Amino acid sequence: MDFIPYSLRNRIPTDVYTYDSFTEKFKNQIILIARDFFFDNVFNYAGEDYIIELHDMICHAHGKLSLPKVGYNSDTILGRIEGYFKELNQPELILDIIEFYCVEFTEADECTKAQFGHLSTSTLVEDAISKINRRFKENGLGYEVVNNEVIKIDSQILHSEVVRPVLHFIHNEVFKTVDNEYRLAYEHYRHGNFPDCLSNCGKAFESTLKIICDKKGWVIKPGKEQARHLILLCLENDLIPKYLQEHYTSLIKVFESGVPTIRNNDGGHGAGTEQRNIPEYYASYMLHLTGTSIKLFTDAYLASI
Repeated sequence: MDFIPYSLRNRIPTDVYTYDSFTEKFKNQIILIARDFFFDNVFNYAGEDYIIELHDMICHAHGKLSLPKVGYNSDTILGRIEGYFKELNQPELILDIIEFYCVEFTEADECTKAQFGHLSTSTLVEDAISKINRRFKENGLGYEVVNNEVIKIDSQILHSEVVRPVLHFIHNEVFKTVDNEYRLAYEHYRHGNFPDCLSNCGKAFESTLKIICDKKGWVIKPGKEQARHLILLCLENDLIPKYLQEHYTSLIKVFESGVPTIRNNDGGHGAGTEQRNIPEYYASYMLHLTGTSIKLFTDAYLASI
């Protein structure tokens, strides 16, 4: 994985994902990834051929006879592609070009293998697409390239019904700690720092429970500050009605074995000498489990006041 600079490691957390805000910075990052790929020495100066194919693909898809001259480098085919890409504002057309880049990456790999047989550039393709996906995350864009197609990530139901309401509710002075911890969890997720993502998810969930208990005047006994005990304290005081507790007999176990346990096992303690490899899908699950857990308890809290 490439080095992550200070500005990205310590950026102020923002909202979760957007789908229509493509900054100049993001476009430049995509352009640089493509340049690195097409002008890699392994293609033996054939990169220009793939650039011409890319130009023609864009023209056919977007109904252009040729791409206009825009910007400082517009006398070259590559310059026209980059200038056109940077001037676009429509999200669907921007995503088109990112897909076309990926298609040409794959085409270049297949042609190279057909020409040289033993030589494979698949690693270059995988690396380029991995970098594009990382730039999506770093810029808070809810997309991912899978099999040369750009797809939206995060279920729209989860995003609109869980993630956004949680962020809007906790974004006030009372829940300031939760707000910071939950948004920081997302920042760690975007940058592939999954252990710290899990740790901050667990902190956000525990902070939510502590704040609710404090606001309701429920005394937290010394040594009982962990999520398991806080969940029990909330349920014992009927934050969630008894008839629902009885109906969902496994409610406590769901929470005990969910956010708190995941954090305790994988994110809440030092790694020691063993390097933990936490997969992305696991961190994604953690984020949404945390969101649904916070939403349930905060909704119940709001209904009780």
